[in-house]
Amino acid sequence: MSVLSGLSQRRRHLGWLIGAAVTPFFAFNALAQTQAELQKLFTGSTITIIGSNAGSGADIMIRASAEILGDFLPGKPARIVVQNVPGGGGIPQVRRFMQAKPDGLTITVLHSRHTVDALFGTHDIKEWDPRKTGIIGTPTGGGQSRLLCVNPQTYNWTSWKDLIDSKKQLNVGASEPSGGAAAMAVRFIEMNKGPMKIITGYSGNNEIFAAYLRGEVPILQHCPERSLKKEYADLLKTPEEAHKKFVPILWWDVESDPEWLKTLGYSGKVPHVNEVLDMMGAGEEQKKAFRAALEIRSIFSRTWTLPAGTPEPVVKAWQDAFMKMTASPQYKALMVKIGFEDEHAPRSAQEMRDAFKLFDSLSPESIAVIKQLGND
Repeated sequence: MSVLSGLSQRRRHLGWLIGAAVTPFFAFNALAQTQAELQKLFTGSTITIIGSNAGSGADIMIRASAEILGDFLPGKPARIVVQNVPGGGGIPQVRRFMQAKPDGLTITVLHSRHTVDALFGTHDIKEWDPRKTGIIGTPTGGGQSRLLCVNPQTYNWTSWKDLIDSKKQLNVGASEPSGGAAAMAVRFIEMNKGPMKIITGYSGNNEIFAAYLRGEVPILQHCPERSLKKEYADLLKTPEEAHKKFVPILWWDVESDPEWLKTLGYSGKVPHVNEVLDMMGAGEEQKKAFRAALEIRSIFSRTWTLPAGTPEPVVKAWQDAFMKMTASPQYKALMVKIGFEDEHAPRSAQEMRDAFKLFDSLSPESIAVIKQLGND
């Protein structure tokens, strides 16, 4: 038997019975003791979830989850507190999380960049290693519909071939140099000296939408259904009206619903990013790197995780609770209520750890491409 201390805010010493070879009787007792200790740990406790910016998409999902999370943990917590640590690209959030006790009562929900950058050795905190943390899962690790639109009142779109042959560069508004996850294809096209350029300086989606509608930037990266319906439903009253402002020209990650394309007044096939990369002469290694970057960044989206050193039984309890919660009717109803139902794609801790193996399989050339893709 080994004793692990610090498993509750009351600083109780909880014993976890561990054995490599025990009789079925003792194995049953070990399980019973573990369950009893977990009940003691969570019952009446305060759970702290360390988040980043208040009001962000991740923050909205965290707060919705906090409403029902306690129903799925062993033992009923007294309260669940969301602690926002804003700014600095999430770096202050990670630093605060690294200071948390590994007692099972503090978790964080991280942007994918904090895993991806650490894998590539480009994270601002050199000692940060997400592989050592107690990964719980992600509620949104299944990829998303990504659609690029052109404003026909700003640019007379004909085809990708015509645009490439013209040697013009069309601007795409963004709030950060890499463009974020929603602009990965644009960034990749720009990296390959293609006909698009990311223009930064916008504070967020609302400013980007406004710049697009007034003709300041001809290309909109936020053209999938979930984005436009939330922000500009008044421009989508009829397909004819929608087509005056939004013409789909490119998709990647998850293909758009044909019904959504009809809503935009579009018929036919929207080109996939690989078709455009082929026109530009991109190599197979570059396309492979792009696919890997999409998968890795998607699966680590909004990673729920515990501090390094959290006892394994506690990590397992969190993992089980998370998967049960995200599969529950209550959770799905909450996602509909806050408008995130189309992002509902839970992934388990094991699936996320398998993504580490994908990274380990990449060639140095692919890693170099992905590093450049995410370079801010």
